Amino acid sequence: GVMLVAFNDGDPAAIGGVRHLDSEVAEVKSMYVVPGQRKTGVGGAMLRRLEAIAGDRGCLATRLDTSDYLTPAVALYRSAGSCAL
Repeated sequence: GVMLVAFNDGDPAAIGGVRHLDSEVAEVKSMYVVPGQRKTGVGGAMLRRLEAIAGDRGCLATRLDTSDYLTPAVALYRSAGSCAL
């Protein structure tokens, strides 16, 4: 798997990881966007980068992992075209 940290002016803005479940499926894990950085595009950029990493490594599908009570994460995932919880 891979973990990424996004920075804004030297301060951490978001973190996210992707792990490979098998040869065709990856799972986005542990995504977090600092509250002051939400709705700035950093979360979407992080998600797109994690999906690209999975694709570059041969994964044909990406699962997004979150709990339904994490409303900012659910909103981000839905805006990206997924409603998996």
